[in-house]
Order: sequence, then structure tokens, then C-alpha cells
Amino acid sequence: MSSKDSAPRATSGVNQALSDFLSRLPVSCNRILVALSGGPDSVALLVSAVHEAGALGSGGREISIAACWVDHGIRPIEELASEKVFVQEVCAGLGVELVLQAVPRGEIVRAAVAEGGIEAAARRFRYEALERARISAGCDIILTGHNSDDFLETMVMRFCSGAGTAGLRGIPAATGRIERPLLSVTKAGVLAYLESRGQPFRIDSTNDTDDYLRNKVRHEVLPVLFSVFPSLRVSLGTVAAKSMLDEDALAGLAGMLFTPGDTPNDERQERSLDAAAFDAAPPAVRIRALYRLCGTGGTERLPWRLMLAAATSRKTSGRLASGAGLQFIKEGNRIFVEPATGAHHARSLQDETDAAESAISGFSVLASGTGAYRIGKAGTCTIYSAGQTRGLRLDSFSWPLWIRSRRAGDSIQTCGGRKMVDSLVSELRIPVSERGALAVVEDVNGIVAVLGSWCGSRDVYRRNDGLATIPAPGFLVFDLKGATFTDAVRR
Repeated sequence: MSSKDSAPRATSGVNQALSDFLSRLPVSCNRILVALSGGPDSVALLVSAVHEAGALGSGGREISIAACWVDHGIRPIEELASEKVFVQEVCAGLGVELVLQAVPRGEIVRAAVAEGGIEAAARRFRYEALERARISAGCDIILTGHNSDDFLETMVMRFCSGAGTAGLRGIPAATGRIERPLLSVTKAGVLAYLESRGQPFRIDSTNDTDDYLRNKVRHEVLPVLFSVFPSLRVSLGTVAAKSMLDEDALAGLAGMLFTPGDTPNDERQERSLDAAAFDAAPPAVRIRALYRLCGTGGTERLPWRLMLAAATSRKTSGRLASGAGLQFIKEGNRIFVEPATGAHHARSLQDETDAAESAISGFSVLASGTGAYRIGKAGTCTIYSAGQTRGLRLDSFSWPLWIRSRRAGDSIQTCGGRKMVDSLVSELRIPVSERGALAVVEDVNGIVAVLGSWCGSRDVYRRNDGLATIPAPGFLVFDLKGATFTDAVRR
């Protein structure tokens, strides 16, 4: 339907972007649903779509436009009621059918723990609601108002969260029936378009706070990056284009490792890898094949370290690796995945819990000095210095400090050498139910503290042999309250 290029082109006007998009649609696509939130991006998208569809209509091409507004049940009821009236008035003025969808109040908050935070849960509910609206309105595709600034924010978040080439492709111009025609337009371009038409819009109150990671990146990180790298927009577009080429090539090679199986009725044989081809492939290709073998399509729902362990195992037969309730088995000339069983299953359930906690990347706050900091909607972190003999030595770290939930791959220097935080968690005997609240403290040189006391255990600090004979000038104390799963990061 539209170009699948991930990286945005040089910015262009809203009407030009919609004109280009609509002109590329196949003749079979004649009814479009616009996701309308009432914000500037979606309002500009709807107004321009109606305008450009009308221009096509004068040339004999008929494309009709509908809209959908989704109530996520998160913001204040009064704000949502006002916004609902506004989108109804906009659609009435444009002569556009409006479909209303609502998520039961509290449903997204309840789902947030399992889905990686409120942002992730709201995203899933929103797309499910839009698909229901598309079907009920008889539309062929859905348009969303993602713009070039959204693309930049996503790229920065994914890069800082450890994404590989799959994640660094950025926001795609199309995903299934979802199309994003404004990826070439900056937020400034959107606002200029609305101003030129005298078109009002609404601002979501959650966009003005830093309770969510995307807002923090937008308000605090991107201005700094642009001050240092003025061509950041072009550079990240290039990164996305290169990542797309690399990922397409690697995914294609991964697909060549699969075998159809000797017995059509044997599902395990049909979903297996050729062991000889697997062993001969580079690790990056093997990892992608394993993700696809699990049916994840290369997403990050399964721990990357589990896939790396299976991909680099030197075993010639038997279990290559296990975790997250799964085990990878090499048998004869085939590699397959199956649920963990027996005693090993109990260990895998533990791994699965740890993996789930890692996926819920949890809370984070950047501290530039002592004081009280807010974490998400309900959490706080109070940092103060004390003359006691417990805490983080004031001369053992450098500001700023990042106080966050643990994630896969974290490690800290201890008296016994560098140790994985996941191993330390087990040694500290922190209950599985409490591990999602475990916090680590990180400076520019790595993790300086694991705050086990927050989970009823003890704190562990980075070993600094050079300070062993030097009297401590004081200690830093961390008092956390209410930190759970806000500010989630897709990993």
C-alpha cells in the first residue's frame, strides 16, 4: 500500500505527505480510518486526509474517511469528556463518521505489570480498539499521526535500551493495516499547518509531565542531543536505513536454517532447524533463527541472553540452553524448542519470572545530587548524606547517578570479582515476588550499588580497593518508596 521504508525522508508539508500517500494507494483501498486523539498530530492528519481525499475525488478517485477516538480510561474523567466533545465537533465539521471506543477504567493500569508499563499496555489496548473500529466502519486501513519527532524519540529510547538492528529500524511506515503517512513531517511542521488553517487541537495532560519515559526523552534528552549533534534527525534516519538493510539480510539468512521435516504430521520436525547449517552460521543469524523458532519473529519477548546461550553452545547433542519455561534441544541433525519439563521446569519457571521482571524494565530516575526525586506516578527516592558507617561512600562514585530497576546483563564488582546482579539476587535470598522492586544505582563507570534492603535483604556496594585505607568522608543513603513499574522501557 505505502512505502515500507523505516527512515523518514527530509521533512515536507502535511498536505504533501498525505497527497503522496493517497496517490500510492491501490484502487482496492477506498475507505480509511484515522486514529483521532484530539492532539495536534491526529487532528492535522484527519484534516489533511479529508482535504486530499476531496482533491482526489475531483479527479475521479473516491476515498472516504472515518475517524476513531479511544478513551483509555487513564486521564481525569473531566478532561476526557471535554476531549470527546471536541473530536465530535471536529468530525461533524468535516462531515466525517466518528467511531467511539472505550477501555474500562483501570483495565490498562491492571495490565501494566504484565506488559511492561502503562505505555505498553495502553498501546496494545489502543491498537485493538482501532482494529475493532476499522472493522465496524468498513475501512481498509488505519492511519496514525506518528511524525518525525516520534521517530527520533523512539530511536533514542531503543538505542539507550540496548536494541539491535531489529529495534533500530525505527518506526515503520506501515505495519499490517496500520499506516503512518506523517513520518516525514516534524512536529513543528504539524503545528505550522494547524496554525495556517486556524485549526484548534487539544493537549493530553500526560504529555506535559515526565511520568513516562518518552516525555523525559522529549523534554530532557533530545534538546541536549540536538545541541551537540544538529544533524541528529538525518543521522538517525541513516542508522534506521542501515539497520533495515542489515536486519533484512540477517533475517533472510536465518530463514535458510529451517527444515521442512521428514514427517508432515510431526509438528516438532516441521518447526526445527538444520543443526549443520545452524552450527555453520554466524551467531547473529543463529539468534534470529532461534527467535523465529519460538514464534516471536525476532521480538524481545524472550531474554536475549537465553538466545545467545543457545546460539553459542558447544554441545553436540542434548539441551543447548534453557530458560523462560523453554529448552532448546539438539537431536540428530535437528534443533527444536519445547517446554521445559520435570525438575528443570521448576528452574525454568524461576528463569521465566526473572525474564518477565526484566521485560518490565520498571522504574528509573536520574539524580544530579542529594534531594527528593519523583519516580513515575507514585514512587519517590530520597537521597541524603550521613556520617554513619553504612551506605555508599561519597568518594566512590561520580554524579549523576541513575537509580533504576535491574535489567538483564547487569553486573557489579564485588570482593569475589565481577558478579552478575541476577546471581547476587539469588545469594541475597530476595523472594521472587520482591525482585521486580529491586533497585540498582549506576554512575558513568557502571553499577555502584544494589539496594537489596529495599527488598528486605541487604545492600551491596561496588568494591573499590583503592579506597580501602582511606577514611570515608561520609556516606550516601537511598530511601525508596512506591517504585514499581512506571517509566517502562521496551528492551
